[in-house]
Amino acid sequence: QQVSTSRQLRQPFSRHSFNFHHIKVAERLVWLRENASRASTVLTLLPAEGPNRGANVAPHLVLSNVFPLAYLSSLVAPLVAQNLSQWLHPGGLQVALTLAAGLRDRFLRVGYNCMAGGASVNHLHFQLWRYPDELPVERAATERTRTGLIGFGVEVAELAGYAVRGL
Repeated sequence: QQVSTSRQLRQPFSRHSFNFHHIKVAERLVWLRENASRASTVLTLLPAEGPNRGANVAPHLVLSNVFPLAYLSSLVAPLVAQNLSQWLHPGGLQVALTLAAGLRDRFLRVGYNCMAGGASVNHLHFQLWRYPDELPVERAATERTRTGLIGFGVEVAELAGYAVRGL
């Protein structure tokens, strides 16, 4: 597959560049669908292949990372059929935060990088991997910014006095 290289932070999605509609069927692991209740949102896993599968039934795709970062390295492509570029989108961020909150293994990580920050595919996605130790950023001091983003049900804090900006 041909990957993108960019120095631009934000660029429009292009159907002609590599995107997650061009992956091999074997790279699809599972589809995710939200099931919302009054108390919370959970993600339901659906098999990658078979009857009634795909973005019309479950809008979020988990796929194999052909350039793995670490053990269990995968990609989460929220709202894959909407062709969102690799830019933080509220709906995509909600999926990533919901997924992270529901992981039972504290060493499974969900991360994001933008096009100018090393992302090689301009189709909204998050990295998912397992790292069996605490990351330095997890020990960093934070300052609370807002609580309870609409629909997220999570607390958001900004890194304080850290080498890079982050939430």
